[in-house]
Amino acid sequence: MDPTLFDGLYIAQNKDLCDAYMGRYPVVSISLKGVDADSYEKARAQLIRIINKEARRHRALLEDEKMDAIDRELFVQFLDRQMEDDTITSSLQELTELLAIHFSQKVVVLIDEYDVPLAKAYENGYYDEMVLLLRNMFGNVLKSNDSLAFAVLTGCLRIAKESIFTGTNNFVSDTIADSRFNEYFGFTQKEVDQILEDAEITELAPIIKSWYDGYHFGNFDVYCPWDVMNYLRDLQYDPQILPRSYWKNTSDVVVLDSRNGRVAVFEAKYSKTLEHMESDCEKAVRQINDRMYAEEFADNYDEVFCYGISFYKKRCIVLRK
Repeated sequence: MDPTLFDGLYIAQNKDLCDAYMGRYPVVSISLKGVDADSYEKARAQLIRIINKEARRHRALLEDEKMDAIDRELFVQFLDRQMEDDTITSSLQELTELLAIHFSQKVVVLIDEYDVPLAKAYENGYYDEMVLLLRNMFGNVLKSNDSLAFAVLTGCLRIAKESIFTGTNNFVSDTIADSRFNEYFGFTQKEVDQILEDAEITELAPIIKSWYDGYHFGNFDVYCPWDVMNYLRDLQYDPQILPRSYWKNTSDVVVLDSRNGRVAVFEAKYSKTLEHMESDCEKAVRQINDRMYAEEFADNYDEVFCYGISFYKKRCIVLRK
């Protein structure tokens, strides 16, 4: 890893953190975003391809003198497109074992969008098979793995120990409702102010706030980074361009009922006072209309239900469009 990639960035100012972690651990890193299929067999094949790709990234292990014939034979199995279930479910754990031998160091495991295969499986009727496969794979790599330093999993669904993480221990779940990392889920006001100052477009602060300051995590109001950066990019080519939604044309939450041809679209607003709840709820409904969130689903679903929601502490108002 080239440490100069982080020169000038905020994280590089934390020397103790960089010294402790930067380039210090071998890493197994996969994203399950691509496991998106209409059948279990196709999804399983996509998962195998992801494992194959990560194994190829570490193929230097085949040349390591520390690896004996049995270790090399094991590694070759991770490159096989016709992988058996027991190989799939033990692949990440055994890969960490081989990397630990090679580097004489425990391994960090990063799993991005761990919940996508489950969501797609639920939509397409093979949820039970996918839960069993992932439960065994995650259980092997995360529980009683002597080669594991630590693991980080990211996703949108809540980490539930009664589902795919049955039997795993020492989980720390950081959600948007927690306070430890809430400012890191998006751009804070201070960061947006700095971006606009650097770009010499501070006069656009009100309209950018109106469009993209739509999230409230813990004690922080934050901006959607994807929207902000895409709008700034477009402004370079057309200084008169108006804002639009770049983060796909969907609302905060969409619940799909493919079997019955129904979809529910929710737009939520966090009210800063009790008195603002009703107007914020109406604002949420207007946003659904203005940005045409429901239009995306009109051709594929028989019924589209739209709801505006406002929250204040433990209270909420729901308004159906």
